Amino acid sequence: MSRRLGFTLIEMVIVVGMSTVLAGMAVTILFALMKSHNIGREHLENSRTLNRLAIQFRRDVHATQEAGAVYKEGILELRLASQGGMTIRYQCLEERIDRLQLQGDKLISLESYMLPPDVDTSIQLLSQNGTIITRIHISPKKQTDKLSYAAPVQIEALPGLDARLSKVQMVSKKPATKEQAPE
Repeated sequence: MSRRLGFTLIEMVIVVGMSTVLAGMAVTILFALMKSHNIGREHLENSRTLNRLAIQFRRDVHATQEAGAVYKEGILELRLASQGGMTIRYQCLEERIDRLQLQGDKLISLESYMLPPDVDTSIQLLSQNGTIITRIHISPKKQTDKLSYAAPVQIEALPGLDARLSKVQMVSKKPATKEQAPE
């Protein structure tokens, strides 16, 4: 009986083929994990930005004595006047919302809240039963599969009231349905 030493060509081709398939699967899984990580990180960054904007907006509106909206040079601007000649301005720009703090005409600070691409922003002053409600509305221009800005967001606050009574809400995509009354 003779002993066989080494591998045949067919065995080597099979091992190389299986290794190639396993490497391809590993690369595909790694790519999917990296894409998922990037989407998750982007969603987290956008959520943090919206949270910081909501907290600052509610503080500013809470401390205001007078609120007004102005459309100036193609930019919608919310102006909040408080004691001591301090003015806070919120400007809705292309992909960000700027917060300017002014003492008279002197710029004291400027903060920019970067928003995801392809969103519409608006600032609204609403009057309900004699109460002024200030609102920043952020909504996607088109629906996408990305998590970062799938649903519209509204940040509302009431001037001169406790900021804890103000709210941030996600606007539902489905219209509200009437509950059926029990018979």
